[in-house]
Amino acid sequence: MSKCVFKDNCPLGYLNNRSCSEVLAENEYWNKRVQHMQGIMELAQQKILPLEQDIKKLLEEKQTLEQELSETYRKPFKPNINKDDEEKISIFQ
Repeated sequence: MSKCVFKDNCPLGYLNNRSCSEVLAENEYWNKRVQHMQGIMELAQQKILPLEQDIKKLLEEKQTLEQELSETYRKPFKPNINKDDEEKISIFQ
């Protein structure tokens, strides 16, 4: 913990009539609290990153499977093409 040379008598009244040791102790408490919370946030980020990557991969797989399902579902049906359009298509084949 930091030491104040004025101890409990702040000459300029910056501490709202609180002792220097009390303010320094509170400051140290909040510094430890912030460091602890930062550690928790870093751990959470390390756990979340692989999960986000898994989600992305699963969404891509879902999209691929939906596309395959749609193509498979449409396959047995004949497309709606007019006779004129059929002739045009057969000319190019």
